[in-house]
Amino acid sequence: KIADTTGISVNITMPIPDELVQYAGNNKAGAVADGRLENLGVKFTTVNGVPCINFTATHFSPYTIYVNTADLTASGTIDATPKTGDPIHPKWFLAIGMACISLVLFFKKDRVYIKKAG
Repeated sequence: KIADTTGISVNITMPIPDELVQYAGNNKAGAVADGRLENLGVKFTTVNGVPCINFTATHFSPYTIYVNTADLTASGTIDATPKTGDPIHPKWFLAIGMACISLVLFFKKDRVYIKKAG
């Protein structure tokens, strides 16, 4: 039996639910304390490629991860653009290359073989 939990805290790291990953830094962790939602300080990390949220729990309670969608900040958006340093997105290099190959194949003449009877 645990008699006194004063001063005891646990550091919790858990995966962010798939539905909330798109909100990035706008995710918050909360716990119920005295019948009210207590906002916990969070840090974000990645464990084996999975985005996770880290917070310190100071008491035993159900914990939740939530997003206030009415108050989103620009820092919370995820930018999936690759950092190549090129002014043109890499997909356009592929598109231009494929267009050039298709033009070459279109204008290439097929050899015509005439078979003589006899």
